Amino acid sequence: MFVVNAKNDMRRAIARAVEARPEVLTHSFSDYSVEGSEGNYYRVTIRQFGHCLGVDCACTGGQFGNACYHAAAALAEHTRLVITGAAAPAPARDRNLTYVESDLRAIRRAAESSRDFETADEIQRAVRSALQALGEYELGLLPKVGSAAA
Repeated sequence: MFVVNAKNDMRRAIARAVEARPEVLTHSFSDYSVEGSEGNYYRVTIRQFGHCLGVDCACTGGQFGNACYHAAAALAEHTRLVITGAAAPAPARDRNLTYVESDLRAIRRAAESSRDFETADEIQRAVRSALQALGEYELGLLPKVGSAAA
């Protein structure tokens, strides 16, 4: 996560977002999915911290607290929603999905502290893939469990 303020220079991220023009899907006010460079989607969450905004992106750069173009694109959509008054209340999220996401992030943190770099790298890839699948499932891009495949 990073905080948007005068000290955080987002010019590069904004320029990249303008160039890439990624699709931004709005789940709710402050909760977005932004298209990545390879067609995958990253979850971006925006939170108010006093007079600043905190932005959390599930991409690799975002996990290290860097301002990424996914965050810049989500901030642009967030600002548009505020200006137009189109901000809608967040729908209830399945509590079990929240638990799964939380557990995956805990596994990621544990892998980061591992001294076995090869295993840690495999765990990181698996967690990244699972988080992406979770986001796609919530967006309706993956079939619901138990539904017939098309």
